[in-house]
Amino acid sequence: MRELFIQLADPHRRYGPGDTVTGRVMLRLRKKAKGTLLHVSLQGHVVLKSLSTGTNKTIPIFTPQAVQLVDAGMILEQGVHELPFEMEFPYKRIPSSLDVSHPPMQRLI
Repeated sequence: MRELFIQLADPHRRYGPGDTVTGRVMLRLRKKAKGTLLHVSLQGHVVLKSLSTGTNKTIPIFTPQAVQLVDAGMILEQGVHELPFEMEFPYKRIPSSLDVSHPPMQRLI
């Protein structure tokens, strides 16, 4: 059995282009894990929801970035593992709002 969650260093911070996101992946293993590959990724997209048609449209904002935390051949012993990560938001201009007549905008990290 495994438990896994992400703990951001600054969970209430607003991030912008070029900012660095840091944190830890907390992994609790009840038994030894062999040959495990683990990575964390940062993705950005906007989901437009149409109230009139009930459809959704996903628009990517930037290319997903991934950081590998554990190599494929690595053996993790039973117990709690804290795996630090650091990723940078792209310098690409990220829209802070969208001018549309219908759907609300929702951001998820």
